[in-house]
Amino acid sequence: MIEKLLAIVSLGQNIYGKLLFRRLLYGAMVGISLTIVTSAMMGAMLIAGFYSAYQLLLHSGIAQQNAAMIISATGVLVTGLLILITIRHLKRLNAMPRRMLQDKIPQLSQAGDVIEAFINGLLGTRLK
Repeated sequence: MIEKLLAIVSLGQNIYGKLLFRRLLYGAMVGISLTIVTSAMMGAMLIAGFYSAYQLLLHSGIAQQNAAMIISATGVLVTGLLILITIRHLKRLNAMPRRMLQDKIPQLSQAGDVIEAFINGLLGTRLK
């Protein structure tokens, strides 16, 4: 995946020139930073939502253990859904043509093989 990103960046540098490449790189870094901050905030909001739902269940007369089980089951379902979405997007990124990237940046072939093996292990894909 990293070699794919580096190949895209390399293509961008050749096409748009150094000034536009710096703007693109700056924009990508800002986007990544905002994504990290937004993810942290969404996680905090999700936790607060679960706590509020738990308190609402308690105040509506549901026993403490039952409320905890309901919130836990909901948390597991939400986590499972997020994991499935993440795996789907990682597989889509992994399916990008490797040949184009190896032609543009041949030095990254070994690094790409290591990264691809890691992603395949992470996703549970077995090599044939």
